[in-house]
Amino acid sequence: MLGLSISGLTMYLSKYNAEGTIDHSFGTNGIAPGPTGAASEVLKVESQSNGRLLVLAQQPVGSGNTVVLGFTNTGVLDNTFGVGGVATIPTSGQIPTTMLLLPDNKILVMTTTFATGESRIYRLNPDGTIDTAFGTGGSTLIA
Repeated sequence: MLGLSISGLTMYLSKYNAEGTIDHSFGTNGIAPGPTGAASEVLKVESQSNGRLLVLAQQPVGSGNTVVLGFTNTGVLDNTFGVGGVATIPTSGQIPTTMLLLPDNKILVMTTTFATGESRIYRLNPDGTIDTAFGTGGSTLIA
């Protein structure tokens, strides 16, 4: 079981045992911090088949990008995912709404623009890079 919280400019991922106690083998005493300033709102957590934990989040107001943070199953930012554990999707003006893992570990991220009602799907490779073979440059407009 996983928990998420944000304090100040830092997002924290925590892991709990089945009986509800904190798993002290995860991160530092059960808590794994994300990079400072990487996320102001956390939306979803998924686990890839290799055990990597993915966190869908929105960057703070100002940059407005969507990010997917990658953590190892031991609670450390996964430097083999994105850049330093963070995959940034340039979505200024769009809000991330959900994330779905595909059987091949590719990642779908859906965003919406409330002002226009448009929704877009982005596809990332399993390592957090944008899959430029999908749609136009890695995304497609769906509504």
